[in-house]
Amino acid sequence: MRFTVTVLANQEVTLVSGQTRVLTQSRHKACKVTLTGIAGEFTTIPFQTIRFGRFTSEFFEASSVKLSFFDTLPSGRILATTPDGVASLDIVFELRTGIDA
Repeated sequence: MRFTVTVLANQEVTLVSGQTRVLTQSRHKACKVTLTGIAGEFTTIPFQTIRFGRFTSEFFEASSVKLSFFDTLPSGRILATTPDGVASLDIVFELRTGIDA
């Protein structure tokens, strides 16, 4: 059995207030999003996860979010939005998928 690992560095996204943005969607593969750059004075942003294809978490503040292999059966997603009172926010993140996530 061969395991693949994918690392995508310097992924750039602009988050907009009132909208939730999907940062990654994974099927049958662990995934991790780590913030590497945020415009302004923030160190964390509101994230949300969808595990097992249907269980949606509440928003929580973090700088890194991980879904395990089991969380992504049949699929999982990591989403983000802006902190309260922020109209838009540019972020840079690293996405890891596979056994190394």
